Amino acid sequence: MISELFGGIDENVGVIIPVHSPEFVKVAPSKQYEDRNVLDIDDVKKRINCEYFEIVRIPNSDYILVADEEGLFNNPMVNIVASRLVGVPIVGDVMLCHTSLVA
Repeated sequence: MISELFGGIDENVGVIIPVHSPEFVKVAPSKQYEDRNVLDIDDVKKRINCEYFEIVRIPNSDYILVADEEGLFNNPMVNIVASRLVGVPIVGDVMLCHTSLVA
């Protein structure tokens, strides 16, 4: 399901799902952790414009959202795409990625 929605995304890249734009931005991992490439969490936080983040699991998948922990204070606009993925309201820009891309 995730791959079809986001133009062939796989477990090797993350995708920024912005609130204000229909354009998804692919983000390649830029750090090494043990024997794999992972996303740089500081880069992710800059891209989704947050200081504190939370991980939101997408039901029945190996994908997660990295969301702004303080989103209701910082950017209270509902992210419709992200909200539909998890079944609860999510606000602000988020990063969608496979669980293997976080360490």
